[in-house]
Amino acid sequence: MGFLTSNCFLQQGPSHTLEVLTPAIMKLNFTHKIESVQRYFTKRLFGLSKLSYCERLISLDLDTLERRRLIYDLVFCYKMIHGLCDIYLTVDYAYRNTRGNSLKHNKQFCSTDVRTYFFSSRVIDARNSLSNDVVKSPSVCMFKNRLHNVNLDRFLTITY
Repeated sequence: MGFLTSNCFLQQGPSHTLEVLTPAIMKLNFTHKIESVQRYFTKRLFGLSKLSYCERLISLDLDTLERRRLIYDLVFCYKMIHGLCDIYLTVDYAYRNTRGNSLKHNKQFCSTDVRTYFFSSRVIDARNSLSNDVVKSPSVCMFKNRLHNVNLDRFLTITY
């Protein structure tokens, strides 16, 4: 019973994760402090106190908060590109088929930090690194399932 309750608290919806891990907070390196809340909470669960943080995440089938934010950003980008939400994203494709996927986006030059940490700038590198199989998924559900099998560690500061 305690596991079910704690799992509800640990797996909040995308809106909660996105609000907590905003780009301004990430820039100030508060990611580790926010992650420590999940680290503290999972340590107090019955039978998990002696396990390391990454072993606790694996046993609870959880991701780090930073990885969840990146996955939610990529799913939101998918929805915007395919017209599945009310927000329209202007897409500037880079028509080159070298590595990764054939639907790569051009990244605009950013001269200020505000633009650098803006959604469209921070998600492009991760999206461009995805394979064609993932990017051309026919549905959001298939995109999410394929995305969970992709190694996104190079875009994260906290890995396990």
